[in-house]
Amino acid sequence: MTDAPVANSITQFLPRHPFFTYDTLVSQLCEPLIMPKRERPSTAERALQLANERNQRNLQIGNRLLVQHQRELRDTPPLLQKLKQDHPTDRELCRRYTSFTEHEFTVLVARIEALPGSGTGRNPNLNRLEDRLFLILVFLHTGSFTTCFLLSRHITKSRSTTWRAIWSTVDQLYPIMSNLFCRPPPERLPELPNVSVIIDATVVQIDKPIIRTNPVDSTFSGKHHFHCLKWTVGVTPVSGTAMMLSRPVEGATHDWVAFQQAWPQFGPLFEHSTNMGDAAYIAGEREHGAIIVENGRNEQYKHQRALVERFFGRLKSVCAILSGKWPFRRAKLPAVFALCVCVTNYHISQNPLTQGEDRIEQAVYDNALLNIIEATEAIRASDRRYRENLRRREQGE
Repeated sequence: MTDAPVANSITQFLPRHPFFTYDTLVSQLCEPLIMPKRERPSTAERALQLANERNQRNLQIGNRLLVQHQRELRDTPPLLQKLKQDHPTDRELCRRYTSFTEHEFTVLVARIEALPGSGTGRNPNLNRLEDRLFLILVFLHTGSFTTCFLLSRHITKSRSTTWRAIWSTVDQLYPIMSNLFCRPPPERLPELPNVSVIIDATVVQIDKPIIRTNPVDSTFSGKHHFHCLKWTVGVTPVSGTAMMLSRPVEGATHDWVAFQQAWPQFGPLFEHSTNMGDAAYIAGEREHGAIIVENGRNEQYKHQRALVERFFGRLKSVCAILSGKWPFRRAKLPAVFALCVCVTNYHISQNPLTQGEDRIEQAVYDNALLNIIEATEAIRASDRRYRENLRRREQGE
């Protein structure tokens, strides 16, 4: 019930109407302020709604980027073509940066594009497979990221974009190129019909580990006198292309021990055949019937076993990033080394191994190792002189 004095004091100002009373006035004024009670959605329903909205926004952004990418691909020429326009008189531009001729590079791009899994990257400026493949070949051949960045400035101005494109291309191309170029058909030499693979080990120098999980420094090689990782590689006895690549082991591991660790992976290759190696694999002569080439024994097969050495010379010349100290994180080296083996296999398929040219390449590689050893010995001699002078000053001599 409404308070009578209040109702009389208000209604005396209202117009005389039988339905216009105090109660009707209050209900008409307060009804708009009374909000209808709504049921709040549950947490799961709200999360689902937000996810749907986010997916719709991402789809719209993706469509816009796709349209922008297609327009840029249509308007922007490939990186190699732009470089040729800037240097019209340089006919060896592609070979100088990648060690491949322009025809060999075009064939490589066509063969990779024909395989599944060679999709585009996420950045529109480097979405063309041809550009990303050119940059990765420049990176492997020159060993310089700065060179890649200076070349990529024709199509992108971001240093981080070039960096991401290089490493994503490494992860993307290795499984594709391993299936394409690391499955050669079986080959046999007439004079050695049982030999299916020639094996040897090679190393890549790395920085000294800062944190040692093992008290023994197992990455230091007493043979090469620097810290390194080691791979066992097997090549075919005719063409010299790699058909076997082990996982990396630490540099102090003996060649035969590294081969034994890779045996579960490549043992089926030697079920009905044998392998050829140097004196480091002499234990395999008893266990697997391997042919060991050393001084005074099997010297007539030296030129066949030298094929794996010429492969290493071609590997370190085509992919010069492996010829010196690895400048990046150690975890990235195995994928890069495997990709370099695939690239070298394709290079050998286009330019077969010849004794004269690859001797020069092998000599360049050996000289680089000698320079590294000499520099290391000079640093050690300087450290010894410093410690000796410090000891003399402490003793007051």
